[in-house]
Amino acid sequence: MSQFPNRGRHASTTTARFDRPTILLIAAIAVAVVAAGFAVTKLVGRSNLGSTTATAPTTPVVCGQVATVSVAAAPEVASAVELAAEQVPEDACVTYEITATPAREVADAIEAGQAPQVWIPDAADWTSRITEHRSGRGQFTMASLAVTPPPDAAPELTAEGWRNLGSLARTPVVLAVGASPAENNSVPATATWRDMFTGTTAIQMAQPSTSAASRLALDTARGAVPATGDDYLILGQRMIFLSRFARDSDTAAFASEDEEAGDVTPFPVSEQRLANHVSGTPDSGLRRHIPAGGTPELTYPVYARADLPEDLATAVEEFVTGLQAENVQARLAEAGFRTSASPGPTINGVEPTEYEVAPVIDPERSLETTRLWETLRLDMRMLAAIDVSGSMRWAAGDSSRIDLLQKATLDALAILPDGSQIGAWIFSTARGPNREDWVPIAPMRLLSDNVDGKTHRQVLSDEIIAISDRLGGDTGLYDTALAAFLEVQKEFDERYVNSVVLITDGENDDSTDGLSLPQLLNELQAKSDPQRPVRIVTIGIGPDTDPSALQAISDATNGTSYVALHPKDIETVFFRALLARAA
Repeated sequence: MSQFPNRGRHASTTTARFDRPTILLIAAIAVAVVAAGFAVTKLVGRSNLGSTTATAPTTPVVCGQVATVSVAAAPEVASAVELAAEQVPEDACVTYEITATPAREVADAIEAGQAPQVWIPDAADWTSRITEHRSGRGQFTMASLAVTPPPDAAPELTAEGWRNLGSLARTPVVLAVGASPAENNSVPATATWRDMFTGTTAIQMAQPSTSAASRLALDTARGAVPATGDDYLILGQRMIFLSRFARDSDTAAFASEDEEAGDVTPFPVSEQRLANHVSGTPDSGLRRHIPAGGTPELTYPVYARADLPEDLATAVEEFVTGLQAENVQARLAEAGFRTSASPGPTINGVEPTEYEVAPVIDPERSLETTRLWETLRLDMRMLAAIDVSGSMRWAAGDSSRIDLLQKATLDALAILPDGSQIGAWIFSTARGPNREDWVPIAPMRLLSDNVDGKTHRQVLSDEIIAISDRLGGDTGLYDTALAAFLEVQKEFDERYVNSVVLITDGENDDSTDGLSLPQLLNELQAKSDPQRPVRIVTIGIGPDTDPSALQAISDATNGTSYVALHPKDIETVFFRALLARAA
C-alpha cells in the first residue's frame, strides 16, 4: 500500500477518473472498437505552460492508462494544491494522490524509502536535512547529502535527488507578540533576530529540527558570520536555556498567551500561521512584529523527484502549470499567504507591511546550528579538573588567574540545566592520600540533587570559591588527564554527553615524575572505547600553557582545545568549551 493514500483531484471521493468497473467497461468497448477495425489512441495531454486555465475536452476522453502522481503538501497549502490538480486537462489521463502532511513526517517517510513523487514542504531546506529533522529520538546523527545506497536498498533521496520547480507561496517569519506586553516581553522596533537572542527581551522557541519558522529564525540570529564577544556568550547562553524548554511545535506558545492581559512571551511563527490562529481564536490579541535587518521566509518550494519517468515528469509539468492558476493564487491569499494579488493578511486590524528578506544561510551553516542546538538539549555528564598550582596566583590584567577562572566557572555553572551531572577535581602535585596529583572536591551528581540542605549546584559553587585557599604545587597535568578520563569512562552513561574539562595555566611540570605526553596519548588510545566515548576538552589560561600538548590530548579523544591568552578571553573560551559538546 502506498505511503501516500488517495486524495485530491481525480482523488478524494473521486480518487481516480474512472473506478475499476468503469475502466473494465471502457476496456471492453476498446476491444470491440479495435475488432471493428478502428484504433484507440492513448492521450497524454500537454497544456500551455503559460496558461492559467484548463479547457475541458469537447468529447469524452478514453484513457488507455492512467498515470498516478503522489503529492505530499504542507497542510496549510493542501487545499490550494488540490485545486491546482483540478486545473489539469481531462486528456492528461493522470491521477494526483494528494496528502496534507507536515514536512517532518514526509522526511520520516523518505528515510523509510517511501518518497512522494512531488513534495511541497514549508521551507526550502528540508531536502538537505532529511536525516537532520529528528527531535528527541536518541543520538543526533549527520548523514552525507549525497548518498550511494547499497544495490538492494531503497534510494535515499536527499538534496541531490530532487528538482526544484519553483515556489508555490511565501510568508515571512515574524514574532508573535502581545498587544500590551510586559517590559521583558516588549520587542524594540529596531531589534533584529540576533538582538532577540542576545538582548534582554524574552523569547520562546519550538524545536528548530521540527519547526521551520524557529529554525530559520535561529539561523538568521546566528548568521553567516559567528557572533563574537558578549554576543557570542549571550547567544550561547540563550541557546542552552531555550533548547531545554522548546517544544516540537508552536502549539504550546500559542496556548501561553495571556489573553486578558494582552501579553505573551514572543515567539517565531510564520505570518500565515499567526493570521489563521488569530482568525480562529476570537479572544486572541496577538500581533505580528517583523524584526529589523531582514527576516527569513517560508517559500513552499515544489520539489519533484529527479528519477521520474517521462510520462510522470509530463504529468508533474501539468500539475505545476495548474499551480499558477488565478483561482489557486486566490485561495492561497485567502489562506493568509502573500501573493502577487495580495500584500498579506490583516491581523487584529493591523495591515501588512513590506519587509526586507534576510539572506539565505548556507546549508552547512544551518545544519551546524541545528546539530549544536540538538546537542545542547542533551544533559551533560562532566568532570571538571581544575589546576590549582601555585602559578594560578599570578596576576592577569587587573586580577589574578584564579579569580578569572572562578568567575568564568561560576558563570558557566549558573546556566547549566538541572539535569546535568557535574563533578569537580582540583590538581597540582601530590594532592591525594596516596600522593596522587588530583583530589575530588565534589562527586558527579545532578545539579538539582539535595546535599545536606543545599543543591549540588550550590555545593559546587561553594567549592569553586574555596579553591583560592588551596593553591600550591606544580602541574601534574598528564596523570590527572588520564585519571579523569578513566573515571568518567568507568561511570559512563549513554543518556548523557560524557566529558572531561581540563583547565590549566601551565604545561606539565610534575615534580613527582609521572606520564610523558607520548605515554599519555598511548594510554588514551589504548583505553578508548567507541561504545563509551568520553571527550577531553582542554582549556589553557595565559601564555605559559603548552597549546600543542593540550591540542594533542583533546585530539586523542575527539575533543576540542581552547587557549585564552588574554584575561578578557577567559569567559569566552569557557563558553566555547561548553558549546564544544556539539563537535
